[in-house]
Amino acid sequence: MRECESCLDVDRPCLVLDCSKLIDVDIQVTQLLLACLEDAIKRNGDVRLACLSRDANATLQSIGVSSLFEIYGSTAEAISSFYSGPASWSPGGDGRGNLHQVSEIQS
Repeated sequence: MRECESCLDVDRPCLVLDCSKLIDVDIQVTQLLLACLEDAIKRNGDVRLACLSRDANATLQSIGVSSLFEIYGSTAEAISSFYSGPASWSPGGDGRGNLHQVSEIQS
């Protein structure tokens, strides 16, 4: 969570969470994901999930939070999504966003 907090403490954070090592999505993991998303939205940013297993995705769907996140098969796709969206989301040197990748979220 510390890594997430430091990435979110900027204007317009663009955060990619690598969930490849996430085995089980329980209430604590769900609360962590939602807290990251809430903090990003408060700063006009967004959080994207990458490499989420089918089971983890199914759990997020069953509790009704998967629709809050954009979910990608790879971190590269998730990162690219910030560049292929509207110009207002595009991270880069013009100060319109700050892209960060959190290497591994684990349960």
